Amino acid sequence: MKKNILLLVMVLAFNLSSAQGNYEVSKYVDDMSGKVSYLSDVLILANAEESMGFTVQPVFSESNELDILVIENIGIGSSCVENSTCIILFDDGTKLNLEAWNDFNCDGTNYMSLNRKQREHILTSPIDRWRFTNGRDYVKYTRKLLGKEKYYLQDILYSGVKVIK
Repeated sequence: MKKNILLLVMVLAFNLSSAQGNYEVSKYVDDMSGKVSYLSDVLILANAEESMGFTVQPVFSESNELDILVIENIGIGSSCVENSTCIILFDDGTKLNLEAWNDFNCDGTNYMSLNRKQREHILTSPIDRWRFTNGRDYVKYTRKLLGKEKYYLQDILYSGVKVIK
């Protein structure tokens, strides 16, 4: 019952701002722990050809908190990653430094957790630029965010969402 109420509150909260875009959010339940997470649409931050860049997929907890950012490498150095980092520069000049906690892998996937202070900042401030560094070979890619991209994470949390079970 508590989960149903939470899901209803999330859906209602997402629908409060119809001026924003509509996003699909997939519900994921860990078979072993029973932990529920919500994975949203990805933001592609790449060059015009999409041959170099990265994607950002926010993962929200059942309590509607931004838990993890899943960053997928697109042609930044090798496809193998380890010790990768992100620097997020906000419009107000502040920076957020994130480090991947996952092990070496060759599928280009990086997982970066956020603490409470980082979560609050990233969900309330427009983003100017986002840099990803592949820690395997130290190749970097920086992308300036434009228009609605600056508010992508806020839009996911506060706009219309279609939950896929």
